[in-house]
Amino acid sequence: MKCYFIKSGDDECNNNTITNDKEPSPVHKRDKPMRSTSTTETELAVDQLHASEKLIAELNETWEQKLQRTEEIRQQREAVFAEMGVAVKPGE
Repeated sequence: MKCYFIKSGDDECNNNTITNDKEPSPVHKRDKPMRSTSTTETELAVDQLHASEKLIAELNETWEQKLQRTEEIRQQREAVFAEMGVAVKPGE
């Protein structure tokens, strides 16, 4: 509530106040997206979010899951090397 003081003739404020009982009407925001955020900033934020989610998922993996994933990657690499004709020594 805003109060306005009525000044007397001798430039001193007296106790008479005028009040405004009406609250200002709220400003309605438009449903349009903010223009200050560019698409590159948005894409960067999404990329950072995905990277963070990937790290959290890796932290929550058990040792057995990590070992299994590592073994799958090794087998995939060996298959690619075999297609290229590169011999892979077992155990190395």
